[in-house]
Amino acid sequence: MKRTAGYLGFLPLLMATSALAQAPDASGGEQDANSPPQVGDIVVTAQRRNERLQDVPIAVSAVSGDNLAKAGIRDAADLPLLAPSLNMASTGTYLQPRLRGVGTLGNGPGIEGAVAIYIDGVYIAQPVGGISDLSNVRSVEVINGPQGTLFGRNATGGLIQIRTLDPKAELSGNVSIGYANYDTVSASGYITGGSEVIAADFAFNFSDQGDGYSQNLATGSDVDFRRSISLRSKIKLTPGDDFTFTLAGDYQRMRYSTNFTTPEGSIPLGGFGTVRVDPRDSDGLYDPRGLVKSGGLSLTAEYDAGSFVAKSITAYRESDNDNQFNGQLTSNPAFASNLRIQEKHKQWSQEIQLASDSSGPLTWTAGGYLFWETSGYYPVRLWGPWFTPVNITIDSENRTRSQAVYAQGTYRLADTTRLTVGLRYSWEQRDADIAQTIRLVGYSIPFADGPVIDNPTNNDSESAKALTARLALDHNFTSDILGYVSYNRGFKSGGLSNASPTAPSYRPETIDAYEVGLKTNLFDRRLRFNSSAFYYNYSDIQVQALTGGILTVYNGAKARLYGLDVDTEAAVSSRLTLRASGSLLRTKYLSFPTALLSTSTPVVGGTTFSTFEAKGNRLPFSPNFVGSLGFDYVVPSEMGDFRLNGTYTYNDGFVGEPDQRLRQKAYHMVNAAISWVAPDKNLEMSLFVRNLADEDYAQSLFSQPQGDIVQYAPPRTYGVTLKYNFGL
Repeated sequence: MKRTAGYLGFLPLLMATSALAQAPDASGGEQDANSPPQVGDIVVTAQRRNERLQDVPIAVSAVSGDNLAKAGIRDAADLPLLAPSLNMASTGTYLQPRLRGVGTLGNGPGIEGAVAIYIDGVYIAQPVGGISDLSNVRSVEVINGPQGTLFGRNATGGLIQIRTLDPKAELSGNVSIGYANYDTVSASGYITGGSEVIAADFAFNFSDQGDGYSQNLATGSDVDFRRSISLRSKIKLTPGDDFTFTLAGDYQRMRYSTNFTTPEGSIPLGGFGTVRVDPRDSDGLYDPRGLVKSGGLSLTAEYDAGSFVAKSITAYRESDNDNQFNGQLTSNPAFASNLRIQEKHKQWSQEIQLASDSSGPLTWTAGGYLFWETSGYYPVRLWGPWFTPVNITIDSENRTRSQAVYAQGTYRLADTTRLTVGLRYSWEQRDADIAQTIRLVGYSIPFADGPVIDNPTNNDSESAKALTARLALDHNFTSDILGYVSYNRGFKSGGLSNASPTAPSYRPETIDAYEVGLKTNLFDRRLRFNSSAFYYNYSDIQVQALTGGILTVYNGAKARLYGLDVDTEAAVSSRLTLRASGSLLRTKYLSFPTALLSTSTPVVGGTTFSTFEAKGNRLPFSPNFVGSLGFDYVVPSEMGDFRLNGTYTYNDGFVGEPDQRLRQKAYHMVNAAISWVAPDKNLEMSLFVRNLADEDYAQSLFSQPQGDIVQYAPPRTYGVTLKYNFGL
């Protein structure tokens, strides 16, 4: 593994990604060269219908796929550049988003996040692998706060909504190739065409990272790399003016090597305490590796009856994740163990939605939702240390059935004042079968078979019913100033732990959220200034507990969260756009009597656990302040347009767990891009750099009996992309 160092010699300026640009169908079109500059309109679907961002009484951030591509952002892990209130942790290939401090610690079958992810209207229960690929994307929306009415389950923190491109009748498309450090080769393409009746498209994205971001010092192998391919396609049928059918499919395959290593100053159980020049490097007897495959199909049918639109969304998804880790994070054969986890997931959903037009004083949306899911470990295998005669196998299956009905209406009380009321009633049923087998083996004989001890299979179930609601009042003080107040109640499913047959079930968690916001276009629409202040009561929080030596999930905490989000954009001239955004957040446990208190053992290594009252402590992964500054600058010439864009982001740090022992200190992030677009728009070339200062900061940070664990975000990466467009 060759660690590439040094700043880009061909970038004389600090430039970074324009992550806060308007969505493609959101702008008001090309501005006349002689007209004064204005910030464009942004169209979002936060209320399950197309609306201007400035008309929606919800805190939303949006970005277009075009601007993501210009900035070189291809992965959802970079979305915190879009919204400072978003923290995107990652464990292996699982995305773990948190919004305003609300999220989930842990992942895997039966554990779902508190920030929902939707792709083209389909809820993704287990966001793994290539699901985070942001190629072929029309827009991305980050919606803050509980969305318990129109979106429902597992959106207590908010949601991320990804909309991919729709097919067009005109033949058009693009193809691009790229090369970056760490010997990373990439290619992507998109083509669409057809007729007014039927049109189709096809997109692919390929990436092969030849060198890992870090090295396993014990084996000398590169680790922390990804090699992936993703495919997407849609067929859109429009047999008449009233009906539209869209069939969509996607497939992702990714080989990867994660790198869970120990933070500086921490020693794994039985570890040698190896001195590492690069904190990213690890020291394990086994190389981590994995393969994840995922894909799905969806059919969306729409009927426009004039006064209302009826929509049906039918979807099926599945994923397989086979990965292997160093169970003890050490190359000491007396303690080293090998953990292999095989996960499978299948989900099916059906939603029927009715939405009125916007002509009358009452605008409404109503619908019903069905969701089935099967997921589990098939199996988990832990091979103990060579000198410990125990191997453990866990087989488990979780089954989820969810049903909901919902309705939301907005009534115009006066020309400038509107009242919104929404309700959703949900039923949840979860069943689990969990079996554990302990196999005794001979001393010093790894992976050898021996006598078997079968623990009893645990067959358990958990059910819940919940009523969630939204109440909002908004008022236009002028045509360019909207103020609102709102109350939302969010609901996150309970569940059953797959970790052990003896693990207890856990109940749903809820949030009562109060928000006041202001959305403005000022100075003849040259400045957009949006802000929102919020206060959350967070109850029955699903937290980790140590039960019989095994980490499980249970309901054990209450918390209070409050803060302020600000988002601004200024059209300084026809060439220059400036942006600034920030998120102030305060979080505190009001009660957490059985929180885990971890203690690092310096002599023999590893971590010991006890319990304590965490009242008054911060919630994990909840920085007090995140701020971002950015710009776009266009230099037109006879040779084409030169585009510079940049963001600087500051994060003042966070804690990894409720006991606050593991901490990520404050860090700075500078991302940069410069691109050239030919006069005929057919050819583009971009140079980019991400994490320009090469900051080492954690994406995941937690403790376990084997020792403290950190997974770092990617180091400095830079490269070049060449893109050809046709049919423009």
